[in-house]
Amino acid sequence: MRKPTVFLIGIGALAIGIVWLFVHRMNGEEFREIFSFEPKYEGHTFTYWMRHWYLNPWGSPVNAEAVDALQSMGPKATPYLVKWTGKPPTYGLDFNYPEHALAGFKVLGPAAKPAVPGLIKIIGQNQDYPERALELIGRDAVPTLANKLVETLSDTNNPFFFGGIRMNVRKTSGFYIRGCILNVFNQMGTKAEAAIPALITTVSTNLPNYREGLYQQNPYTTLATVGRNHPDVVVPVLVNKFASPGSERGKIAQAMAIFGTNQAHAFVPVLVAALSDTRTDDGSHIQIGKALTVIGASQPGGLVPVFLAALTEKSSPESVRCCIASYLAQVGINQPDIVVPALMTAYTNFSLYGRSSIAGALACFPKQSRPIAPLLLSDCEREAEHHWDNRWRINLTLAVKAIAPDMPGTLNPLLKDLDASQAGMRQQTIYALGRLGTNGLDAVPALLKCLSHPDSQTRIDATRALDEIGVTSDEFIADLGDNLSCTNHFMSQEAEGTLAKLANHSKLAFVMLIKKGVCGQISRDDRFQAKWSLVNISRDDPKFLLECLDDSEPAVRSGALVVFYDLARGVPQAIPKLRALSTSDPDPEVRSWAADVLKLQLQ
Repeated sequence: MRKPTVFLIGIGALAIGIVWLFVHRMNGEEFREIFSFEPKYEGHTFTYWMRHWYLNPWGSPVNAEAVDALQSMGPKATPYLVKWTGKPPTYGLDFNYPEHALAGFKVLGPAAKPAVPGLIKIIGQNQDYPERALELIGRDAVPTLANKLVETLSDTNNPFFFGGIRMNVRKTSGFYIRGCILNVFNQMGTKAEAAIPALITTVSTNLPNYREGLYQQNPYTTLATVGRNHPDVVVPVLVNKFASPGSERGKIAQAMAIFGTNQAHAFVPVLVAALSDTRTDDGSHIQIGKALTVIGASQPGGLVPVFLAALTEKSSPESVRCCIASYLAQVGINQPDIVVPALMTAYTNFSLYGRSSIAGALACFPKQSRPIAPLLLSDCEREAEHHWDNRWRINLTLAVKAIAPDMPGTLNPLLKDLDASQAGMRQQTIYALGRLGTNGLDAVPALLKCLSHPDSQTRIDATRALDEIGVTSDEFIADLGDNLSCTNHFMSQEAEGTLAKLANHSKLAFVMLIKKGVCGQISRDDRFQAKWSLVNISRDDPKFLLECLDDSEPAVRSGALVVFYDLARGVPQAIPKLRALSTSDPDPEVRSWAADVLKLQLQ
C-alpha cells in the first residue's frame, strides 16, 4: 500500500475518532441541537421549543418564549407541524406530538398556509387532528380544500368493505375524504364562504347513496351552515334540489331548518306540500315535520291545520303520524281547544305503542287532557307484545303523572317492572322514576327495596333515582351505609358520593360516613375519599364534627379525630373537648388521636 493512501486512511480514522469522542460526550438533545436542519431560534431548534411549549409537565402555563420562537420560525416550521400532526397521539405525561402540533397551528393561524396540502394528504388518517389543524389555519385553507372536495366527486366506488367483524370504510376513498372536508367546513361556518361554489357543485352531483350511518355526511347542512349570510345564492339551490325527483328530502329539510324563520316564505310552501306527497319517504316525513316546527313558527295563521291534516292522513305509517303528533303539540301549544281533541281521537285509533307516543303530546296540555287520564292508566296495565320491552309503559306512566299527578296508583303498573328479570327493563324503569323528581315519591318504598337487590347495577341506579327524587330518610342513609361496604367498587363509590352529599345537612349521614367510611372495612382509597369529603364539609361548618366528639361509640369519636387531624382550620370550641378526650377517654386509640389533634389546634 502506498504511503499517501495509508496517510489518508490514518487521517480519516483520526477524524472519525475525534467525532465519536465529541458525540459520545453529548446527550441526544445536544446532538440534535447542533446537527439538526430544523429552523432555530436563539440557538435552539423547532423540536426543542415545542418540547418546552409549557412551563411544566401538566400543560400549563404556556411558555411565552416558545411562542415567540414559533412565530419567528413562521412558515419554516410548517413541514414539521404537518409531520407531528400525523403521529399517533399519546396520553398522560408522554409527549403528545399531534396535540403540540395543534398548539403550533393555533399560534401560526393563517401563517401556516403552506401546511394545507400536506394536511389534506393525511386528512382523516389520524383521528381528527388534520381536520382540526385545517380549522385553525382558517380561511386560507378553504380554496385548496374546496378544490379537493370537487375532486372527490369523481370517485364513485363503494368505499365500504367487510372488516371481519363489521363494515369498515376505506379512508383513502373520495367518500370518506369528502366527509372529512365537509366536517371542516361545518366547523368553520361562514368563514368558509369561499367554498360555496364547490358545495353547490357537491349537492348538485348525483352521488351513490351509501347507507352506513356512522360515516354519512350531509352536504346540504354544510352548504346552509357556510352560506347563512348568502341566502340569495343558497336558498334557490336547496328549493330546487328538494323538488327534484329522488332527492334526499329529509337531509335537505335539515339544511332548511338552519335558516330558521328568516326564509319561511321560501321553505314553508315546499315543505307543507311534501308532507302530503306520496313520493316523500317515511324518514323524510319526520325530518320535514321537525323543520317546519322551526321554520314556520312565525307563520301567519300557524301550522296547526297543516299538522292536523298530516295526523289524519291514513296512508302514512303510524310511526310518522306519532312524530307529527309531537310536532302538532309544539306548534299548537296555544291552541289546546283544537289540538287536544285531535290528539285524543288519534290516541284511540292507534296501537299500544302508538298510544304511548301520543300520550307524550297530550301531556303538553295537562289541564285539557285530564279526561283521558283514566284510559291512559288502564293502558298501562295491558300486556305488551314483547315481554322485554316496557318503554311504552314508561311513556304512558310519565304522561299520566304529568296530566294527573294527584291521581292515586298512577305509578303502580310501572313499579311492577322493578321485579323484572331483564336487567335492561329494570334499569329503564328506575331511570324513568328518577326523572319524575318529587313527583316520584310514591315509588320510594319500592326503590328502597332495590338497594338490596342482588344485582349491583340495580342498586347503583336505585341510589341515583332516590337522590334525584330528593330522599333523605334515615332508612335511605342506613341502606347507603350497608352499600358503602359492598364488595363492588362502583357501588361503594356511589354510596359514598351520595352520603357525602347528604352529610352537608344530615348528622346521621355524617356519622354514617365516619363509621362505614373512615373507619369501615373498605379499601384504603375509599376510606381516604370518605375522610376528605368530611374534611371539606367541616371546613365550611364543623358543627357535626364537634358533636361527633361526644358520641357514645369509640369508632365515631376516633373517626372524627382522624377528620379533625386534616382539617387545617382552628376550632377554638373543640379544645376543651380534645383535652378531656386526651386525658380521660376510656379508649386508648381515642386518647392518642385526641392528643395529636390538640397539639395541632394549639399551634
